[in-house]
Amino acid sequence: MKRIFSTKSEFARNVLTLVSGATIAQAIPVAIAPILTRLYRPEDFGIFALFASVSGILAVGAAGRYEAAILLPETGREARHVTLLALLVSLLSGILTLLLVTGFNRPLAALLGDPAIAPWLYLVPLSVLLSGIYQALNYWFNRHKQYPALAASKIYQTGSASAGQLLLGIAGSGSAGLILGWVLGQGAAAASLAGRTGKTELFRGEDISIGEMKNQARRYRQFPQFALFGSLVNSLSYNLANILISILFSASILGFYALVYRVLAMPSTLIGHAVAQVYFQQGTEEKRRDGRVAATFRSTLKRLLLAGIPIFLLLFIGIRYLFAPVFGAEWEEAGGYAQILLPFFFIRFISATLSTTMTILEKLKQALVVHLSIIAGNLLAFGAAYRFQWDFERFLYLYVMILSFLYTIFLIYYYRLARGEKKD
Repeated sequence: MKRIFSTKSEFARNVLTLVSGATIAQAIPVAIAPILTRLYRPEDFGIFALFASVSGILAVGAAGRYEAAILLPETGREARHVTLLALLVSLLSGILTLLLVTGFNRPLAALLGDPAIAPWLYLVPLSVLLSGIYQALNYWFNRHKQYPALAASKIYQTGSASAGQLLLGIAGSGSAGLILGWVLGQGAAAASLAGRTGKTELFRGEDISIGEMKNQARRYRQFPQFALFGSLVNSLSYNLANILISILFSASILGFYALVYRVLAMPSTLIGHAVAQVYFQQGTEEKRRDGRVAATFRSTLKRLLLAGIPIFLLLFIGIRYLFAPVFGAEWEEAGGYAQILLPFFFIRFISATLSTTMTILEKLKQALVVHLSIIAGNLLAFGAAYRFQWDFERFLYLYVMILSFLYTIFLIYYYRLARGEKKD
């Protein structure tokens, strides 16, 4: 890894800082996963996955997508007010979500295909609020290149969540333990960054202006107008599978899929997210200088390929045989699902990391088309499974074929965008 990301460049040092933090953060849940799979049933993981999907879909728009604009202003004062605007919108989103789940609790649970989720929907507003706060502060700290703080926040999140899930699992709490632990982790991550804002003077009282917040809301109104809907669609494309699996198959199958997803998404979590954050920051600088992001795109793509190919190849060879001994005999079926899904996760690891290109270049309408295409691919695969009454394994083969094709097309498109026209 150190050879791929040579520490001679600032890009590499920043990526390695985030990757190191992410590695420690992910090592904690990975270490206790074999314990959790013996404390909780697949059905418990299925209910938790359903909760996380509902929260994730709503949380992506918690800050109105104004957080994605925090890196764009040229002055610190403007960026500060965009950040404060994002925090305010997050609070409003939490309140609106509370009204929604209070008024439509039972119908929502029935729509999701599992009445057992009903009492836990009341925690969704808190999850949305905490996500919005964390997203805004994440971009603010990224702008200030406070990568150690970002890395530490991930450790606090996974450490708190894992400890909560482990202790509640020992107490025999069922799906409640997974859900409550996860929300606890969200709170720890948000609190970690909030406690460090003094160094960046985010809440410098004499410089806070409601009028300036309104100005920035108008300046970046395209983010809630276009990026918000696009991000909601994108989040739906990631989480729709969990909801439809719950409806079309069973909570147990969803539990298997959720564990597979957690394992296969680790390269994206450990490397992809860190690379995307630094790519966003340095790509934005290249855009200001040259009007395009071609050089940053090519170097990032090369690093992703060099890191991803050996990781996913090794996983493909051995993952089918690892699930039962690692996670318990009850989870053996999930190993076969993991091997089927691996090619898609590799392609998405590369393509999704570089999708930040559209945000850097403010191609928000095009991003919306990309996200809608992913939704269409999901619906096509699930529609075929429903129409022909396929079992879950047959459905997965079609799902992988459709989504892998789409993400490959997207990657080609991102490269064409990145090349652009060089500024004179």
